[in-house]
Amino acid sequence: MTENLPDLPSKIIKIIDDAAVGKLQVQWNSPELNNLQKQLKRNHLNTIAAISGGAMLITGSLLLLFGRGSLLPIPAVTMLGFGLGSGGGLLLLKSWYSAATQR
Repeated sequence: MTENLPDLPSKIIKIIDDAAVGKLQVQWNSPELNNLQKQLKRNHLNTIAAISGGAMLITGSLLLLFGRGSLLPIPAVTMLGFGLGSGGGLLLLKSWYSAATQR
């Protein structure tokens, strides 16, 4: 430890110069930050699943209610409406269950 003391003033000056120029960087690695990053990623995926599931559920419901028109035959609209509604419901349940188990 004492053999590094003569270099200490030059190292302090270098750190100050690097900070003044903007080349000073601090790297953080800790288990808490890694856990926080993983939790944010999970929450982001849950949010995307909930929004997509809600949109699919609403679209499927609207197709079942108002989709019987001249563009698509009735069986296709019914199948599409049930498919979108079911998929949206499943996505909403998945995001709800995932959010409930994280707590």
